[in-house]
Amino acid sequence: MGDILIKGELGWVYLQDASESYAALKSLKLCSNSLHQSTSHTFASLVMPQLRSLTMTGFCLAAVSESPPHVLPWFQLERLVLDNSNFIPRYVKLCTNLRILEINLDLDAGHTGTSTPVVHNGIHTLKLLLEGLEDSDEAAWLEAFERDINPLSLPGLNSLHIEANSDYPPTRWPAVPMFDLLEKSCCKIDLTVLSFIDVYISNVELISFLHNTPSVEGLTVCDHSFHDYIEPNASAFPVTPTFISRLHAFWEDHTYRRPLTSFLPNLRRLSLRSRMNFEEHTFVEMVTSRWISPDSMPHTKLDAGVVCLRRVEVHVGHEIFQGRVFGTKVDPRNSAH
Repeated sequence: MGDILIKGELGWVYLQDASESYAALKSLKLCSNSLHQSTSHTFASLVMPQLRSLTMTGFCLAAVSESPPHVLPWFQLERLVLDNSNFIPRYVKLCTNLRILEINLDLDAGHTGTSTPVVHNGIHTLKLLLEGLEDSDEAAWLEAFERDINPLSLPGLNSLHIEANSDYPPTRWPAVPMFDLLEKSCCKIDLTVLSFIDVYISNVELISFLHNTPSVEGLTVCDHSFHDYIEPNASAFPVTPTFISRLHAFWEDHTYRRPLTSFLPNLRRLSLRSRMNFEEHTFVEMVTSRWISPDSMPHTKLDAGVVCLRRVEVHVGHEIFQGRVFGTKVDPRNSAH
């Protein structure tokens, strides 16, 4: 290979002598709508001993995945970012040292076919970006997950991030496939970080899912950004008073003798973005119920059924309407017991 071709804002740039070693290169992004198998083998001439992160977007995935394994140093990769394709399990299998997998799950990608199941014990972080269609339905999501996600089993998963593209109409939460992923990966007891960003999910669906993830220590839930796409009475905003009340650790009298049934008992960090119907009193009551003085810390988990909530962040309303943001530090030792 004599050159590397890079697409830039001002046109195409050629780099000469691309067959030399790129000793310091740690991250590589390939974007193409026209990469064919006949040209993908040229990557084999590149020496990239430090490459750890690879991003591939466009319709080059099939061409690269059908090439010999030595085309790219797959075994070196610790992070892989892909457009959805029925070749995703093949990539995962090639990347034996992979730690982070990010998938842009686009319902309009038009990929077809089936994949062979793959078990990968090393992946600890999975990020899914959901790109919906205006008329997307549950059948479409089931098909996409069946093709791209269901073949994967990730026993080492401890961090799951699900985000919908807010430039699209709301993407319906694929409840059944996500439950299946947790069940198959047997990671429910190990999942410690969980986030839902702009996902069209009701508070009932969210609570149901969280009942299956008792080990979660860090939780982020953000209501969808665009109300115009959603009917006013639709159950599409998860950060509701009902959800916040469910996070409460105790009954109304706050006595340690009557804790609620354990719900996220290991929660230490909580970040919420509420777009509507935010009840300040309910929120404060919930935080207070989980903010326990260090003096009682040795008995906290035994008596209260939950650990102490260490960090809380809440955003209310739409960003363009938010005024000044005020912050304060709270010391549990100086808080009322």
